[in-house]
Amino acid sequence: LGKPAVGFWQMGEKAAEVVEAVRTKGGWSGELVAQRKNGAFFEVHVTSSMVVDDAGRPVCMQASFADITERKQAEKALLFIGKAVESTSDAIGISDAQGHHFYQNKASSEMFEDATAEEMEAAGGGAAVVKDPKVAKEMFDAIMSGKSWSGELEMVTKSGYVFPAFERADAIKDSDGNLVGLIGIVTDITERKRAEEALRHAQKTQSLGTLAGGIAHDFNNLLNAVIGQSALALGKLPKESLAGSNVTKAMKAAERAADLTRQLLAYSGKGKFHIEEIDLNLLVNENIEMLEVSIPKTSQLRLELGSPSPHIRGDVGQIQQVIMNLIINAGEAMGADPGYIYVR
Repeated sequence: LGKPAVGFWQMGEKAAEVVEAVRTKGGWSGELVAQRKNGAFFEVHVTSSMVVDDAGRPVCMQASFADITERKQAEKALLFIGKAVESTSDAIGISDAQGHHFYQNKASSEMFEDATAEEMEAAGGGAAVVKDPKVAKEMFDAIMSGKSWSGELEMVTKSGYVFPAFERADAIKDSDGNLVGLIGIVTDITERKRAEEALRHAQKTQSLGTLAGGIAHDFNNLLNAVIGQSALALGKLPKESLAGSNVTKAMKAAERAADLTRQLLAYSGKGKFHIEEIDLNLLVNENIEMLEVSIPKTSQLRLELGSPSPHIRGDVGQIQQVIMNLIINAGEAMGADPGYIYVR
């Protein structure tokens, strides 16, 4: 009951509290930080009590010390691991060796719409959230045979929503190598799949643009030949020839086709837009026959053009295509019902 041993005394003020508790209450048990002779600190679990003689008089105080440094380090590591598991965006689920689901982290709960263990097992074991039962069985069998499993698959939530995912599943074994459970880590790859699809679409569009540019370039050369030959033929026809009107219409159609071809070349990067002043009324009147052909037979095209005629700057082929698309859309909106389409 005198001065405590050096190792105990160096626990600081807490040691005095322990001694007082033993003196007044007969014993004390708890965790402390002690210091070794070399100055190193370590964690201990202390159980102390008062030793009394036959008459019940206190003789001395005894204490047992258990070094719990490794246990405390393990607890701290588990705490950090737990924090990491709960903060990750991947869904993590753990099942026992029979496939009964007993743990899921926050991300898993959110990903599968707060499905309970019973709901996740309803379709048969810890892999119940896998849409395809064959894939689920393949995964389960692989783990039960001591192998890990990974791959892309489709997962399904409690409400039936299906999404693409990548799962890594593995066995949990004890120190003797016996299977005691299985763990699955699921990553939602919906955004990655969308990005991949967008990339494929962009590459496809680029390829189509390159193809269209090549075709448009060759087609433009053919149209130039058609327009040139038509002009020569028109020059050789007598003024009174009835064929002159037909050749003129053919030339105008070829010129409109050439405008569209130039747009394709511009969009594919093999040409450029030709910006010039455009008389909108004149543009509509010159294309009236082509515009009338593009509407349903039950509809009639009516022009209500302003005066004076509006003038703009732009590419003739593009503006012509805008007018054509507007009229085609109007015709499709009317369907088979008779009526009028106005260009104002």
